[in-house]
Amino acid sequence: MNVHSCQSKIVIGCDEAGKGPVLGPMVIAAVRAPQDALPATVGDSKAIPHDKRQSIATELRQIKCVTTTVEQVTTDRIDLSDTNLNVLVVQSQARAVERLLSGSESVLIDASDVKTERVVTRFQQHIHRNIDSRNITALHRADQTEAIVGAASIMAKVHREDVMAKLAKKYEEWGPIGSGYPNDPQTRSFLIRYVRATDELPACARGSWSTAEDILTQVRQSTLSEF
Repeated sequence: MNVHSCQSKIVIGCDEAGKGPVLGPMVIAAVRAPQDALPATVGDSKAIPHDKRQSIATELRQIKCVTTTVEQVTTDRIDLSDTNLNVLVVQSQARAVERLLSGSESVLIDASDVKTERVVTRFQQHIHRNIDSRNITALHRADQTEAIVGAASIMAKVHREDVMAKLAKKYEEWGPIGSGYPNDPQTRSFLIRYVRATDELPACARGSWSTAEDILTQVRQSTLSEF
């Protein structure tokens, strides 16, 4: 039986899952916990098998001094032309973190998509403008080096996987939907089947993604050529 201490300094970690898929929402999770309360197995969710991620997420929910919150950015919000995905990430991170802030906790945010130190600094400044806290640090690949961010990475990934499982049942008539990522053959095949049957994209698709636009055009042109 694992025993988790709740006596050390409290920190908040934040990370996202599902920034790049053509299907399903983007999910941002924040986790607030004492540094020594987290399971030793937390880490980058992409490097942890599905069943283990689910197990860790369950364990995190059961630790009394660990609090989690999730922000879900739907496909229709992602498709709006009045903003961009990076802005949506920062805004959602701010909302998730602010719901957990209760004092002067240190906040660690993953900036894995940010490639240079100069851009990381600019990203952190943008975060500061959206979150009312002075103790914020944006780190490149923080989900691999900071346990609290790894915990947030797992919670975000598990939440998105749960959403995708529900979508798979909803759209089972058109076959497996896959992971939702553009390079997944199952995802592309699902979109082709759905568009052929309905002449439109499913509501779970990000219509502004080039993958969705290309498949919609491809199927419609193929249908016209049959006449």
